[in-house]
Amino acid sequence: MVTGDQDDGVYEVEDLLISAPRRSLTRNGERIDLTPRVFDLLLMLVKNAGEIVTKDELLETVWADAVVEEGNVSRTVSTLRRKLGRDASGRDFIETVPKHGYRFIAPVRRRPEITSTIDTSTEVAFPVGSRHTGLTWLFAGAFAIGLVALIAAIIIANRSAASTTPPTKNVLSRLTISQEPEMIPTYAADGRIRFARVIEGTSTSYVMNEDGTAAEPESSIAGLQVGLWSPDGKKVLFRRQGAAGVFLANADGSEDVKLSFDAGNSAWSADSRRIVFQARAIGSDGRQNFDIFVYTVETGAVDILVRHDAFDGDPSFSPDGESILFVSDRDGNIEIYRKHLTDETITRLTENPGHDSYPSFSPDGTLIVFNSDREGENTDVYAMRPDGTGVRKITDLPSTESVGSSPWSPDGTKLLVVSNAGGAENIYALDFDPFVANPIVGTSGPAFDADVSGNGSMVYFRGNPATGGVLRLLENGDRSDRKIAVISKGTGQPSFSPDGSMIAFTDYVGGNTEVFTMKVDGSERKNVTADPAADQMPSWSPDGRRIVFSSNRGGDLQRFEVWTVNLDGKEPKVLYRDAGSSVDPVFANDERLLFSNDLPNGRTGNFEIFSLDLASKTLTRATSRKRYDVAPAVSPDGSHIAFVSNSDGNSEIYLMKSDGSDLIRLTREKGDDIAPTWSADGSKIVFSSNRNGEYLLYEVAVPFR
Repeated sequence: MVTGDQDDGVYEVEDLLISAPRRSLTRNGERIDLTPRVFDLLLMLVKNAGEIVTKDELLETVWADAVVEEGNVSRTVSTLRRKLGRDASGRDFIETVPKHGYRFIAPVRRRPEITSTIDTSTEVAFPVGSRHTGLTWLFAGAFAIGLVALIAAIIIANRSAASTTPPTKNVLSRLTISQEPEMIPTYAADGRIRFARVIEGTSTSYVMNEDGTAAEPESSIAGLQVGLWSPDGKKVLFRRQGAAGVFLANADGSEDVKLSFDAGNSAWSADSRRIVFQARAIGSDGRQNFDIFVYTVETGAVDILVRHDAFDGDPSFSPDGESILFVSDRDGNIEIYRKHLTDETITRLTENPGHDSYPSFSPDGTLIVFNSDREGENTDVYAMRPDGTGVRKITDLPSTESVGSSPWSPDGTKLLVVSNAGGAENIYALDFDPFVANPIVGTSGPAFDADVSGNGSMVYFRGNPATGGVLRLLENGDRSDRKIAVISKGTGQPSFSPDGSMIAFTDYVGGNTEVFTMKVDGSERKNVTADPAADQMPSWSPDGRRIVFSSNRGGDLQRFEVWTVNLDGKEPKVLYRDAGSSVDPVFANDERLLFSNDLPNGRTGNFEIFSLDLASKTLTRATSRKRYDVAPAVSPDGSHIAFVSNSDGNSEIYLMKSDGSDLIRLTREKGDDIAPTWSADGSKIVFSSNRNGEYLLYEVAVPFR
C-alpha cells in the first residue's frame, strides 16, 4: 500500500485535479473545499487506485493522530463521495468492498506538479477536529448527518449568547460562538446544556445555561476529559485525562470506578439504569469490527445486544427501554436499524444510498431524528416515524447540521444541533415542531371547544369559562361568524349532530350543568337531561337519535359514568360504570364507544382512553401512558383517534390509529393544546391553544393525508 507521506504529485481523474503539495481539489478550475481529514482520505485512495484499502489501513494512516472507530471512516468516505459526485458513466468514484474496505475505481493519471492559476488565497482554514472526523463521543464525536422534507424553511438566527429573544419554530438559534469545534450537546437534569469543546485536538466537557450564557469547563470530577451524564443527573460515564478506558462515578465525583470495557459511541436509558455502547469485537471472519453492548449500572453486567461481522454503532434506547436504534453497514451501506429487545427482532428503518447516523427517539417515542447526506449535498437533520415512514427534512441550509445520540429536551420541544453555519462547529438550539399549526381565519378569542359539521361549518365557544360567553357558528360557505346561543358559565362543549342540523351543548341551570339541544340556527333550545346531578361532555350516537354524556348521577358526586338519553329527554340509562370516573364519551361507530377513565387498578388518578364494545360490554384499553390521555376524537372515516395527553408535562395533541397503534405527537408547545376535533374531510385537526397567551383556535394538517 502506498501512503500519502511527502507526496509532490498532481493526479488527474476525468475533470478533477488533485494537488498533493497544494492540498487542493478542483473541478475544471473550480475549487472544491475539503477538510484536512477528507483530503487525506482522498489522497490515500487515489494513490492506491484500483486496490482495496482496508479500514484498518485507513485508521493507521489517515487517522494516525487520533483514536477512532470504523464508523468514522464510513462517515468520512460518505462525505468524500458527496464532494466528488459521480464519474462520466454515472458511477461513484469510490467502491465499497463489504467487510474489507474501499477502492478508488476511476482511472487516475499522475503528473508532476505544475504552476497553477488557482488563487490559493481562497483556501479555507479549518480548525483542529473540524467535521469531527476521527473522533467518537468520548474523544470528540463524529456526527454524520441528516435528511427529509421540511415543513418550514430553516433560518439561522445568529444571536449573542446573552440574547433573550424568544425562539421561533423550526429556526436554529445560535448558543455558542467559540472558534473551537464543539459537539455532543445534551440537556442536563437541571435544565442546563452540556457539550464538548475541542481545544488543541483534545475534547473537554463544558456546561452552560440553556440560553448559551455562562459556559465553563465541567469541574465536578478531577481530571475529567469528556463525560456523558445520566438523565437523572446522578451518574456520569467519562474519560479521564491521561488514562485509558472509561470510568463511572457519581455526578459529584464520588464512587469513581474504572469499567472493565472501553466504550465508543454511547447513550443512557431513560431510567438511568443502563448504558448502551459500541465497542470493538472480533467477527466470525477473524476481522475486527464494532458490535453493540449494554452495561447495567446496578449489577455491573455487560451483555451483547447486536453481534454481526459488519460495523454496528451509534446506539440509543427507546424511551421505554424495550428497543434500541443503531446504524450498520451489514447491507452494504450505513443504514438505521431497530432491535426489539424482548423478541430479538431487528428491523431496517432506512434504505438510501446516503449515510445515515445517530438515530434517537423523541422522549414520547413518536419520532426518530437522525443525520443523513442522502440528498447528495451537505449533512442535514431528518425526522421519521418509529417504523421508518414519514421521513421529513428538518434542516435545509448550505452548511452542515447534525445531532448526537441524546439531542432532545426532556419535553421534546427542542433539539440541540451542531452546525458550522457560522464558520466553526458550534451549538445551536432548534425550537422543534414537525407539524406546524396555524390560527383559524375568521375566529377570535378567547375561543374554546370547537366542533366541525359534515359540511365544514364550525361551532365554538367565545368568552370566559368562569363568567360565560356565546356559542358562535362559522359558516363554511361565506365563513361568516355569528352568535347562536348565550352560555352563562363554562364553555358549552358544543357537538354537531351527524347530519349537522342540530347542536348538543351544556349550560348551567341553578348552579348545575345540564345537556341541551338546539337547531343549528340557535332555535328550539331544549334541556334533555334535567337532573340534579352534573351532566356534561355531550356527543351524538351515529344515527343522531341519542345523546351520550358523562354524569355523576350514580350517587357518588366524585365519580362520573357514561349515560345516554333520547332527544326528547326520555329513557336515560347508564352505558358504563365502574370504580373509576368515565369522561369524554364519544361513539366510534354503532358498536363501539370511546371514553377516558381513571380505573383504580394500579394507576389511580391517571386517565387512559378505553374502548367499550356495546354488545359484549368488553372493555379494551387504547392507551397506556404516564399521566393523562383524554378527550378522544374519532376521524370521519373511523380510522384514527386524536386525543390530549400531558405525558410530556403540558397538554398536547396526539394521534393514533383506532386500535391504539402508530402514535404521533402533533403539537409541541409550552402552552396547553386541548379539545381536538376533526375537519369534515379528515385532513386536519382543530383544537384550542393558549400558546400565545390567549386561547385561540388552531388547525394542524394530519401527517398521513
